[in-house]
Amino acid sequence: ASVCERESASVCERESASVCERESASVCERESVCASGRESVCARRRARERVCAREGERVCARERERVCARERERVCARERASVRERERASVRERASECARESERVGARESERVGARESERVGARESERVCARESERVQESGRESECVRVGERASVCEWERERVCASGRESECVRERESECVRERESECVREWERACVRERESVCVRERERVCARERERVCARERERELIPEFYYLPEMFVNSNNYNLGIREDGTVVSDVELPMWAKKPEDFVRINRMALESEFVSCQLHQWIDLIFGYKQRGPEAVRALNVFHYLTYEGSVNLDSITDSGLREAMEVHIQNLGQMPSQLLIEPHPPRSSAMHLCFLPQSPLMFKDQMQQDVIMVLKFPSNSPVTHVAANTLPHLSTPAVVTVTCSRLFAVNRWHNTVGLRGAPGYSLEQAHHLPIEMDPLIANNAGVNKRQITDLVDQSIQINAHCFVVTADNRYILVCGFWDKSFRVYSTETGKLTQIVFGHWDVVTCLARSESYIGGDCYIVSGSRDATLLLWYWSGRHHIIGDNPNNSDYPAPRAVLTGHDHEVVSVSVCAELGLVISGAKEGPCLVHTITGDLLRALEGPENCVYPRLISVSSEGHCIIYYERGRFCNFSINGKLLGQMETNDSTRALLLSSDGQNLVTGGDNGVVEVWQACDFKQLYIYPGCDAGIRAMDLSHDQRTLITGMASGSIVAFNIDFNRWHYEHQNRY
Repeated sequence: ASVCERESASVCERESASVCERESASVCERESVCASGRESVCARRRARERVCAREGERVCARERERVCARERERVCARERASVRERERASVRERASECARESERVGARESERVGARESERVGARESERVCARESERVQESGRESECVRVGERASVCEWERERVCASGRESECVRERESECVRERESECVREWERACVRERESVCVRERERVCARERERVCARERERELIPEFYYLPEMFVNSNNYNLGIREDGTVVSDVELPMWAKKPEDFVRINRMALESEFVSCQLHQWIDLIFGYKQRGPEAVRALNVFHYLTYEGSVNLDSITDSGLREAMEVHIQNLGQMPSQLLIEPHPPRSSAMHLCFLPQSPLMFKDQMQQDVIMVLKFPSNSPVTHVAANTLPHLSTPAVVTVTCSRLFAVNRWHNTVGLRGAPGYSLEQAHHLPIEMDPLIANNAGVNKRQITDLVDQSIQINAHCFVVTADNRYILVCGFWDKSFRVYSTETGKLTQIVFGHWDVVTCLARSESYIGGDCYIVSGSRDATLLLWYWSGRHHIIGDNPNNSDYPAPRAVLTGHDHEVVSVSVCAELGLVISGAKEGPCLVHTITGDLLRALEGPENCVYPRLISVSSEGHCIIYYERGRFCNFSINGKLLGQMETNDSTRALLLSSDGQNLVTGGDNGVVEVWQACDFKQLYIYPGCDAGIRAMDLSHDQRTLITGMASGSIVAFNIDFNRWHYEHQNRY
């Protein structure tokens, strides 16, 4: 048994050895076959790679040609677009750079495409080889082969992953480069679009500027057609931010405060004054009928309004809508707000053209001779009238209106002898009211017959005693507008009295002050002769009285004429009142005491303000106020000040003459002064510019007044005479100076 076991073991060993030798030989054969197969596969792979390389080169060449063709088309399109749109040089350069960059990218892209194709072919071949190896390993069924095949499969898998990774990296690189190219191209396109947009914006801006310019012209035209409120012609304070309100800041940082005035106005007062002069000029007056036609006349409605461009919203016309018939409260409220904000047209008064007004600058005594060059008024002095008494004429009142029963120049001397000197309207224009051909050979002033004949002087003498401390001057007398009564103050019993100029008799005694009455003043008269009388006293008060032109007394009740009551008591002064002026149109009383500032009261007795002059102006002596709101005050030592009614000092000057009389023209533009030197001077009231100096007289001037037509100046002289001067304010008017 042991022998048999040994033999069987040796046989098995021999068999196993022979089997192993056979297997090893077969494995070697197989390996040699595989090696030869691999060599043939490699040879085929190299051949295929060469073919792929050639094919890739052809593909690259074609791709390059296509890219170049496309690029040429793009460049041509861009060039054509640049020619059409007038592209700037910088944009064209950027476009050419983009073209060159795209060519480079195309070349790179073609190279990358060839490499990618070769990699794909290699990957496919390796996959085929691996598939064959796996089939052979499956046929052999041996573990060793399986291990080797697994190793080879892992090697192939790794190779595939490596190839895929390199392919992905190259793909990402290509994507990034193509993205960069696209970004550059889009940047060039955006730059070109921006240039186009800028060009279009500049065109739009220019167009907008043209449109805005046209709109501004239309707005300015509309603004020129609008009417200004009345404050533009009398209230300079509206242009000054005197309360320092915070009105905001402009875009340039400028603080909004006072109104910016045009170049021709240095201050608000100049603007208002020149604006008013333009409004009241002859040119505007001669065009006034056209404005009447537009607002009240036949051009307010209908076809004429359309032709005159005078058409407004329908709610602004009278009778266009009946608010009471509207039941919707919201609609009615909206219409009422619209009407309140936009205003309403006035009633249409005329349906025919309004006739034009004749210009006063062309009224003439002789054909083609303007108003300022009349033959009978070429000399400065018209006449001199000497009174027999030789007493200084301290008061002159020229009430020369033609409709009066006795137009006259009433004079009062220092000895309280008055004269009613008849006025002859011989200086009027032919055809003007008051012109008398029969009286043309007479002088304008005829002496009072009772004074000239020295008969009935007792009818012209005021014999009542006055206080010995009173100095008789122009402020002690007031003559009513109809020349029938004289009011006199300064009496010892603290009253002022009313005398008849016809009989010289006392008609009324008025009490009210606690001391001697020192000054009187009269306002302009209303229809019927009614006016205000203001009396000032040493008790530092003023009383406002009412003169009844119907009953010719102080007060409204003729049954109680012995004890009339004043309308108002004006207080505020600390010293004796020496001068006063009253303006019924403005409703103001301006008074000056012996020392201190002048005060402005209303006619109801309210104290408005004090007119504080410069340092040396503390002794007011004469006051004159115009209806335009200018107050001229003369202080001692030749000082003049011009105030507005709101208390602003507008101007001042100093003269060498001791002024005794001053007055303003009816329009408030000119000031006339006279004093101890016997010289009449004419000034421009706004800035005290001297306009004219009349020849000097042989005596001092004590009083003066103007005729109703503002063409004759009558002065009362210290020598007991009156002198009539020819005065024509038109020759100092700016329109006359520019035209004639």
